[in-house]
Amino acid sequence: MPIMIAEEILNALVDYVPYVLFILFAIPSKYKCSRYYLFLMIVISSALQAGIVLFSHFTYPIPVHALSLTITLCSFVFYIITVKINFFHAIFRLLLVNNIANFISVAAKFIEGQLFPANASIGYCWSYSLCMLVLQIILLIPFTLVFNKFYSEEVTDSIDPTIWRYLCLIPVIFYVTWFYFFYYVSDLSSLEMALHPFHTLFQLFLFLGQLLIYACVIKLVTAYNQILSLEQENHMLNIETLQVKNIQDHINEVRIIRHDLRHHFMVMCGYADKKEYDKLTDYLHRYSQEMTDTAALSYCNHPTLNMILIYYSQLCHARNISIDIKLNIPQNLTLSDNEVAVLFGNLLENACDACTAQTKNDKKIILRGQKRQHQLIFTLDNTFENDISQSPDEKFFSTKHSGYGLGTESARNIVTKHGGFIDFQTNDHLFCVSIMLPES
Repeated sequence: MPIMIAEEILNALVDYVPYVLFILFAIPSKYKCSRYYLFLMIVISSALQAGIVLFSHFTYPIPVHALSLTITLCSFVFYIITVKINFFHAIFRLLLVNNIANFISVAAKFIEGQLFPANASIGYCWSYSLCMLVLQIILLIPFTLVFNKFYSEEVTDSIDPTIWRYLCLIPVIFYVTWFYFFYYVSDLSSLEMALHPFHTLFQLFLFLGQLLIYACVIKLVTAYNQILSLEQENHMLNIETLQVKNIQDHINEVRIIRHDLRHHFMVMCGYADKKEYDKLTDYLHRYSQEMTDTAALSYCNHPTLNMILIYYSQLCHARNISIDIKLNIPQNLTLSDNEVAVLFGNLLENACDACTAQTKNDKKIILRGQKRQHQLIFTLDNTFENDISQSPDEKFFSTKHSGYGLGTESARNIVTKHGGFIDFQTNDHLFCVSIMLPES
């Protein structure tokens, strides 16, 4: 009896601890507690898992499928408690690792049947734990290298949190398929099915199919991030090009003014010499009205934001949109240059498009920004005519395509990422955006 209990505990730990270490450390994670408390939680959860298995086998028999589901739910609760992660992203990660664990369990039992046939009929034996441990070493170490390279924090953080509710369906489908296949599709027990070559081969193909789909998902996400990065770089290059063109235009204007100024002085001096002051005054008024109303070269001290503002002020001028910008902000912001470009670029682009779609002439955009008590506060208001639709969770539907507006959601994600606050309101055909960001 003590040997059986020891083998049960050994199997429970081998079937749990390596996967916990893998999902916590092999996959980049942000923890809710220190490493000391994290390891303490691992010890407690491992003891709980072993206790559930012992309780099921020696005190109150629990059906195998119910035991498997209970252990999975306990693992999910432990993961949510210890890791800072989106709920659906947690489901994706946990079931991804759970599906790997399920394949290793089946493959380990099959290998045990080939190497230790006398022990294979026993549910949990030291030989089963040994086979499982060897397979874990063979598979989890390469997976650790792959996940650190292709499933990095940079990749996962760049995915819209709402997308995880769809991505998590991939491991859910594979988990349900495995669960149904082993517990409901045949009269054989899961142990007998694992010893059958056909069932193990089926699990192998299912496992390889999972890996192929996960690889495709990661490649698609990586490609999307690269495209997004290129779009941002192109956007910044367009803004910088416009900035250079704007400066060059001002230089040319100054040259023309300097060239013509001596002629104007001659005329004004002539009026002054003849004491025709009324004519001199009229001439000065006409001259001031004929001067080109050049756009401001500087709206704020932040270079990237200033280029974006110049770009959209030029765009508004070309579309006959009144734009009023007043900013009093520091040169350094919490956001990176790319985040500044995406945040204000998206919001100003939406504002310009909304004003352009108006049929009335009262088109205006008002941008304000200031520092107040270690907070940066921005407000962006623009007029609009078309109806604005929102979903029950207060997301805006796009007026350019089906589905949600990407610009507002991208802006919301950037502000939330930095611990800020963003709010969208409509007030009498005025769309109002309010942003509050920590100064540092």
